[in-house]
Order: sequence, then C-alpha cells, then structure tokens
Amino acid sequence: MSKGDSMSKAKIFVALIFLLIGTVIGFSQKSKPISHAHATAILHDCRARVIFDCDGEKIESVIQRYRRGDLSLLSPLLKQRETADGAFAEDLDEFYGGELQRNTNRFLIAVSRLPKDLQEMVCLHTFLNGDRTAMRRLQKRLNQIIRKKTRISHVARLCMSHI
Repeated sequence: MSKGDSMSKAKIFVALIFLLIGTVIGFSQKSKPISHAHATAILHDCRARVIFDCDGEKIESVIQRYRRGDLSLLSPLLKQRETADGAFAEDLDEFYGGELQRNTNRFLIAVSRLPKDLQEMVCLHTFLNGDRTAMRRLQKRLNQIIRKKTRISHVARLCMSHI
C-alpha cells in the first residue's frame, strides 16, 4: 500500500467520523422535548405564516409532544391542514393516516368537531400507509362505527369514502 492510499483512507475515515458525529448531534437535537406552550406557538406561527418553513423538525417536535401524551394538540394539528402546503402538508397527511389507523375513535372525534369543509379536507388528505391486512382492519373498524350511527359516524363515512 502506498503512502497516498493510506492518506486517502485516513481522509475517508476522518470524514466518516465527522459525518457520524454530526448525525448523532443532529439526532439528539431533534429528539429534545418541547413544552406545550412552545408547541402551541409553533402551530400558531405556522398557521399565521410567521414561520415560512413549517416542515421537518418543527412539526415533528409538535407531533412527538402529542405522541408523548399532550392530546390537546390533536385539534390544532388538524386545523393546520387549511394552510399547509409542500413538505409540511405531506408530514401532516402521514400523521393523520397514522392517527386514523392507531387511534381511530380519537381521530374521528377530533375531526367531527371541525367545520364541515375542514372535515372533508382532513379526510381527503389522510395518507394511509400499511399492508392489505392493516387496511382491511381499518375499513372494518370504520364500517362498525358507521353502522352504530353515533356522532362520529358521518366522519367515519367521509374518511371511508377517501380510502
């Protein structure tokens, strides 16, 4: 092995170390929990278009706060659909789909409290991700809710029509 090969390998090794360190630092910064007040401020600023880059880390930090138990953030997250676009809208669409699959009743109750036009928009933009079995399970749950004729039946029917 020549001296040049050794130097090239050393440079690649150093570059990989820096990449690894950057990834670890970036990951640890992304996973820092935020307060309810901070999450609400992010959602307010995104909705008012004070923040022009509402995708990625900002919305993910709010979603993580919700998933850690701050259920009061669901309604404001649903209302974001009115003004969301681009990658921000895609993040919301995936979040909505996950919530519809994991927490069907909670999601439908929150959607049922929205104005009719926003209910339609949320159901239309709910991106479902999963295999056939998961989709069948969700359709079965939605059909059961529709048949019970409860206050969320109309929203279940609306979301079912967009699956």
